[in-house]
Amino acid sequence: MERPPTLTGFLCLSGLRAQGVLSRLQHMGISVPADMSIIGIYDLHGPASTRPPFTSVGLSVAEMSHQAARTLEKWIEEGDPHVP
Repeated sequence: MERPPTLTGFLCLSGLRAQGVLSRLQHMGISVPADMSIIGIYDLHGPASTRPPFTSVGLSVAEMSHQAARTLEKWIEEGDPHVP
């Protein structure tokens, strides 16, 4: 993996993937977070134990599903506000 000159970080859709990116960057000699940032989506117990630790954002799949269902129900009843 070669680093494009404008790349400053990774947004990983799982904490496990973020741990893999961290490992690969360290193997390549790229300093995290000095040279590259990593953010993992979905909270894991792992991010705090990695060296260095990376940012992890927890998302409630249950809450997102509930909100999606409410939005869909509203669109069915009232129409999609994004369609003219």
